[in-house]
Amino acid sequence: MKGDEGNITTRERLSHHLTIADDISPLYGGALVTDFLAGSIYYVDKNGDEDKNYRTNKLTFIGPSSVVIPQGNMFKNNQLIVTEKGILGDAISSIGNQVSVVNLPFNIRELADNCRS
Repeated sequence: MKGDEGNITTRERLSHHLTIADDISPLYGGALVTDFLAGSIYYVDKNGDEDKNYRTNKLTFIGPSSVVIPQGNMFKNNQLIVTEKGILGDAISSIGNQVSVVNLPFNIRELADNCRS
């Protein structure tokens, strides 16, 4: 929240991990979070608790840097779009530096739609 002078006056910690959370995508009162170091994506609920049912395996991605629930008919209801940075400072190799579509074992769009209702 902005105070009268434009300064942040309050904040609330949603979650804390010893990693690099590079991106978040709001979902169902919580957020999908990219874990850059572990190479995974996980869901944090509105209480800041990680839900083990909504987590990819470690090293599924190489430096995931963004995650989004895709819209439109081009994608299935169980897919996410993830960008992977790869190795920081590496401008030569093709490790990472890509956009991936990941198939989840559940309907992510239905979960997102239930959040809005």
